[in-house]
Amino acid sequence: MGPRLFSRVNAGRAIVLVLVLTVLRHAAVRDRPALMAGAVFMSLLMAPIRLSVEKAVLLLPRKKR
Repeated sequence: MGPRLFSRVNAGRAIVLVLVLTVLRHAAVRDRPALMAGAVFMSLLMAPIRLSVEKAVLLLPRKKR
């Protein structure tokens, strides 16, 4: 679950970044709301990344920790 979740959440973060950049390029008037919304979604996606790293660390053999 850890590595797969990490990949999916990073893909979601990339989508958010692309959407924010698209809004900034095409609608410069809406730059602040786009940046604020992007920051909110990026911060919401940090918790699953931390969770996936914790799950991946538990999968490592005891000797490598």
